[in-house]
Amino acid sequence: MARIFLTCILLVGVLLGWSQPGLAQTSGRIVLQTPDITQFPKVSLTFEAYDAKGAFLSGLAQSEVQLTENDQPVEVQALSQLQPGMHVIIVFNTAPTLGTAVGSGPNRFELIKKNLLSWMQTQPGNAPDEFSLVTNAGPQATRLAGPSQWASALTAYTPDLPKAQASLTSLTTALDLASDPSRRANSKRAILYITAPLPDANLAALTNLADRAGQLGVRISVWLVPPSGSDNRSNKPLADLAARTGGQFLVFTGTESLPSPELYFQPLRYLYRVTYASGIRAAGAQRVALALRRSDLAAQAEQRFNLELQEPNLFFLAPPVRIQRNWTRPEAPVQPVLAPARVELQTIVEFPDGFRRPLKFSRLFVDGQQVFELTSEPFSPLIWPLEAYTTSGRHLLRVEIEDSLGFKHTTIESPVELQVEAAPAFDLNRALAELKGNLPLAGAAAAGVVSLAAAVLGLRGLRKRLAGWRPAPIAARGVARLRADVPLPARSRFLANPNAPARLVRVAEGSFGLPAASIALVQTITRLGSDPQQVDGLVEAASVDKLHAHINRFLDGRYIITDAASAAGTWVNYVLVPPAGTALEHGDLVQLGREVFRFELKNPPAPRPLKVASIQEDA
Repeated sequence: MARIFLTCILLVGVLLGWSQPGLAQTSGRIVLQTPDITQFPKVSLTFEAYDAKGAFLSGLAQSEVQLTENDQPVEVQALSQLQPGMHVIIVFNTAPTLGTAVGSGPNRFELIKKNLLSWMQTQPGNAPDEFSLVTNAGPQATRLAGPSQWASALTAYTPDLPKAQASLTSLTTALDLASDPSRRANSKRAILYITAPLPDANLAALTNLADRAGQLGVRISVWLVPPSGSDNRSNKPLADLAARTGGQFLVFTGTESLPSPELYFQPLRYLYRVTYASGIRAAGAQRVALALRRSDLAAQAEQRFNLELQEPNLFFLAPPVRIQRNWTRPEAPVQPVLAPARVELQTIVEFPDGFRRPLKFSRLFVDGQQVFELTSEPFSPLIWPLEAYTTSGRHLLRVEIEDSLGFKHTTIESPVELQVEAAPAFDLNRALAELKGNLPLAGAAAAGVVSLAAAVLGLRGLRKRLAGWRPAPIAARGVARLRADVPLPARSRFLANPNAPARLVRVAEGSFGLPAASIALVQTITRLGSDPQQVDGLVEAASVDKLHAHINRFLDGRYIITDAASAAGTWVNYVLVPPAGTALEHGDLVQLGREVFRFELKNPPAPRPLKVASIQEDA
């Protein structure tokens, strides 16, 4: 009894499984095109998806598509359903059999023509489709953009059926038309071949025509119109032609109901495009597979392709052969400076494999040491800082890059001769004059101190000691700060903006400042330069860049000035502003190119005694 009971349970389970066919997956079909790698590492795949009955699977979700690249899963970035349009070619291979009347009604050609015109009336006028009509006499209409135009061409087609002779001419002409390379991208091509029985001598050629249609991706459906009641030898070869190209086959004697051609063409009107980021990092043969996973269907397809990847090429664009650094003396500072302070080096990156891709970094090396790096666009120009170079010499420049795929490239070392002008002798009289002009309130005191020192030590001995003094590079040692921490004269008021918490006052030779020529520092960030479209504080001078420097104002009352990669540099108290910026104090001298300003606070701190730092001889 127990054995019988278990057997009954098993039978019930089997019956339940049969009664729920929706739970079982059926096999669909995927037509996967060759991957589009023109935007590599972005890859696009175009595919068609059909169910077990050959109907197009519309409305696929991105989660239902799975991708693997060289057996490694990759994430689908986008999935879209497209309607690229199609080229429909109606082909007539006429013979007297098409003129056979059906009873007392119209003949079979007229019935077919009526069916096609009815189908054409259902086609939207704005669809991206093209229509052609081909007969034994050749093309009657080609690539018509609208269904109404094609309907007019078919209406005007009236063959002399009693004299027509069947052949393969119309079919071969249609395949030539379908192979036109000027067709739209991704558009499908389909042929409806309406034919009388073919001569026996033509049947063997159908195999070659089926192969050609398969290579072109052209689907051929066949309507065979034989003599009444005949078992024609054309049936099987024409049915094989349709089957091998993915089309349908129908025998029409005049008594059957003709289907709408849309049943043949509708599955070809749509396709899908999926995109993903490739993980390929090596050249050679590649493989990508696409699978569909739905509750009622499973299908997969695979494509192989070859990918040629090469490392990028990198070149200097007109690299300098010689660079000259000369001592220059701006109007305000006592200390002369070497110029230029930096050199811009332009580079060009090429991708010989044709796949342009972003870079991770670009690095400049001088004599084997990294001196500059860029990690975001643009990766050129590269800056070679020259502040530390105070003697002539020969140097080797090299640039290294790495792209997003991990490929690296390094230029050959490019030699450059750096020539540095000998430092000028120290001019005590000029230094005293400029010191007096820049510090009017402290000038008398400073001159008195120096005069007293000259009287004690002897002016001739002092000048003899200073005659051999040479300025060291600004970036290499500390430079004496020449500042007067004393109250500003009463006339230094904020005339331009009385409420400004701070400002820059233009310093003119022989005076403490011109109050009217001032820049109010009222914003969180004040941009300084010579281009009124880019800056808040306009400084119209040839030595000032369009965007020369920034002054940041902080809530705690600090003001930080930073250089904006200017050519002449930004200086505070004759010291070059470093990349991190310099904090400004009341009374500081700020130099933009050859233009000099004094930084003033509306509410300065209590004055401090005069401090004049000593100038030490180089060791």
